[in-house]
Amino acid sequence: MIKISKKTIGKLLVLTMALTAGLGSTTIGKIASAATTTDLYVGDSSKQKNYSTVKAAVDAAAKINPKSESQRVTIHIAPGVYRAQLKIVTPYITLLNSNPSKQVKITWYYGFGYDYYSVGSDGFYNQSSATAKNTKNNVSSGKWGGSVYLTSNAKEFKAENIVFENSFNKYVTKEEVEDGVTPSRNFPQSISKTLTQRTLSTNVTSKVETERAAAMIIEADNAEFYKCKFIGSQDTLYTGSNGSNNSYFKNCTMEGNTDYIFGDGNAVFDNNTLNFCGYSDQATGGYITAARDTATYGYLFRNCTITANSSNRQTAGYFGRPWGAGARVTFLNTKLQNSTIINPDGWASMSTNAAENAHFAEYKTTYNNAEVGISTSLRKRFVLSSSNAAKIDATKYFGGWTPKYYTTK
Repeated sequence: MIKISKKTIGKLLVLTMALTAGLGSTTIGKIASAATTTDLYVGDSSKQKNYSTVKAAVDAAAKINPKSESQRVTIHIAPGVYRAQLKIVTPYITLLNSNPSKQVKITWYYGFGYDYYSVGSDGFYNQSSATAKNTKNNVSSGKWGGSVYLTSNAKEFKAENIVFENSFNKYVTKEEVEDGVTPSRNFPQSISKTLTQRTLSTNVTSKVETERAAAMIIEADNAEFYKCKFIGSQDTLYTGSNGSNNSYFKNCTMEGNTDYIFGDGNAVFDNNTLNFCGYSDQATGGYITAARDTATYGYLFRNCTITANSSNRQTAGYFGRPWGAGARVTFLNTKLQNSTIINPDGWASMSTNAAENAHFAEYKTTYNNAEVGISTSLRKRFVLSSSNAAKIDATKYFGGWTPKYYTTK
C-alpha cells in the first residue's frame, strides 16, 4: 500500500483549488456536461437518463445545447409508436433506434387546410391549446403539418432506423377526431377543392380525400438519414426552402403519390426505395419529385429502386415535375419494379413550369437489370450519355460536408 502524507494531501488540495479557480465553475460545468450527457434514452427504464416520450428527450437535448460534433447528443429510442409533432431546434442531435430488428415510428396527423384545437397560432402543436380546446387554428403556417420539423438551427441532424410518418392520408386516429379536425374556416387560396369533414370512417386513402401532409420538414443544413422510412401520400418529404442546404439519404424508403420528395437544396439519395403508394378509389399517376430551382445541384438519385404498392390502385407515374422553372433532378442507374411503372414521358410540367426547360436527367434506367423494354424515346433529351453520367460527382452536392454513411458508389 502506498502511503501519502498529510502534507502531500494538503498540497494536492491546494493545487486542485487553484485549477478550479482558473477554469471557472462555468467551464467545468460545460466539460462535465459534454462528458456525461451525450446519451439519452426513451422507453428504457434501466437507464438513468430515460424519458417516456421522444419529445421529452428532445427537450432535454435542447437544454444540453451541444455546439460541436464532440458534444453530439444521441437519443436511443426503444421500439414502439410515438405520437408527437417534433420541432427540433438544437444542432448535433441523433435519433437512433435502440433495436433495429424492431420498428421505431414517430407519427403525427396534421393535414394542410384543416383546423385543430391543438394547433397554436404559429401552426404547430401547442400543449396549452390542446388542453384548453377553445380555439382552432389552421396548420397551413405549420409547414404542411410536418410530423418532424428540423429548423434551421438543427444542423448536423442524424437519424438511423427511424420511421417518420404523417398518418393524415393513411388512417384516421381517435386522437385526431378528439382534436376537432375540421376543414379550415379560412381556406388558403392554394386549395382549389372542397375539403370534407373527417370522421373515423372517412376513406382517407382515396384520391378525393388526399391533401398535403408532410412526414419530415428539413430546413437544417447537413441532415443525414440511414435506413429510415418516410411515409405519406402528398408532399411526404420536404427538403427545405434554402438552396444551399445539404442532405443525404442512404438505404431509406420514401413513400407517396404526389410530389412526395419536394423542396429546395442539394440532396443525394443513395440506394433508396421510392414507392408509389396509390389510391384506394382510382388509378392516378403520381410524381416522385417536385424540386425548386435555387440549388446549385438539386437532387441526385443513385442506384434507387422505384416500386408500387400493389394493395392500392396504380397507373404509370413520373420521375418528377418542376416546382421551380429551373429544377435540377438526376436519376442514375434506376431499377424499376416493372417496365411500365414510369410513364414513357418520364417527366411532367407543373403549372407554367415546362418539363423540357428544367434540368432533368436520367441514365441507365433498367427493369430486371436490363434496359430492354424501357422506352426512353419520348424523353430522349433527358437521357445522359455514359461519358456525361461519369462526370457527375456526388460530393459536390455536399458543399464540403462529408456524411457519415456516404460511399462513392
